[in-house]
Amino acid sequence: MTNTISHPSMEEDDREALTWRGPSMCASANCVQVAVSDDSVLVRNSKDTDGVLLRFTHAEWDAFCRAVALGEFSALREAPRA
Repeated sequence: MTNTISHPSMEEDDREALTWRGPSMCASANCVQVAVSDDSVLVRNSKDTDGVLLRFTHAEWDAFCRAVALGEFSALREAPRA
């Protein structure tokens, strides 16, 4: 999967024009938020909304969502943390 990182200098108007969504179960406000544009899917840290954005194509994002739904990352969730 290839992704690009957008520098925080992305026009603030562009960021504000996007509709950002986060998880409904995010009590700590330390979650990710996702916005969909015409050509990509953007992901940001909810605690640093002016910070770095990860940018994925729609195909990459669809593949990621399918992998999550199929449990392909469950081993990471169960792995011991350092």
